[in-house]
Amino acid sequence: MTSASKIKGSKFERDAAKELSVNSGEWKRIPGSGSLGVILNDSSLMGDLNGKYPWFKKGIKSQNKVGYGTSKQITVKREWFTEIREQAKLDNKYPCVLLKFDDVKNGDLGSAKVICFNFDTFNSMMSDLEELYIHYLKLLEKDFKNET
Repeated sequence: MTSASKIKGSKFERDAAKELSVNSGEWKRIPGSGSLGVILNDSSLMGDLNGKYPWFKKGIKSQNKVGYGTSKQITVKREWFTEIREQAKLDNKYPCVLLKFDDVKNGDLGSAKVICFNFDTFNSMMSDLEELYIHYLKLLEKDFKNET
């Protein structure tokens, strides 16, 4: 029999994959919430979700957590970040933790779900975007010179 917390976690994984698969994003659930990857020692099957965007050099691997608090506060464990960093490193992906506050039914519903990146990961992602931006500026400059 499946526990209520596992059902809640699986629903959050499905909902998160769907909500994040916009703006050219492609997110997919990992079967068994990554437990199969640990058993088979296959890093591509570890974590809860894999995501990718065409403008980042690497994909994103997430660990998802729901039900670790109330609608007003949530308990965050450092071990979640350590675990997903280790798993993401094996797959050359950016690690993140997706969190959902429990039982949010009114007020600012948008603040009920958050994505957490550590500083190193965030800076690496910004570096990817900076390279893309510099490339874009060079293309604009080239187009401008061709027009004149």
